[in-house]
Amino acid sequence: MNKPVLTYPLTDAQTVFDYVWCHFIIEKNPAGLDGHNKVSYNSPTCGCSIGCLLPENVRRVMGIENYSITMGIMYNFNNLQSIFCTKKLDGNFLRLLQDLQTAHDVSVGDAFHLKFKAAMMELAIKYSLKTHD
Repeated sequence: MNKPVLTYPLTDAQTVFDYVWCHFIIEKNPAGLDGHNKVSYNSPTCGCSIGCLLPENVRRVMGIENYSITMGIMYNFNNLQSIFCTKKLDGNFLRLLQDLQTAHDVSVGDAFHLKFKAAMMELAIKYSLKTHD
């Protein structure tokens, strides 16, 4: 599977899921951790499952560390609504983003890729998305 090309605003759940799947499961990028071993949108490896979706110029200056992605979008930190939504916020899409963030964060540590893949498989079922094994 080739990593999808992201076109903003991101509105397609399958494309977002595929991109995160490729980034961590196929390419085996490490978990998005900062220099203090804390989950980060903006780590040297392009960040967590949400950070890897963000354009670098946004990721580097967005200033929402310690906030959930849904809070960042709802309060429009650094114009995140222009990246993840159209004019209308889609609740199901926001839940998927939050679940991707949570799946990444709880998988950090030993066997990250194995745990994250299992979490992604559960999300695929929950949101009726295809997996690529």
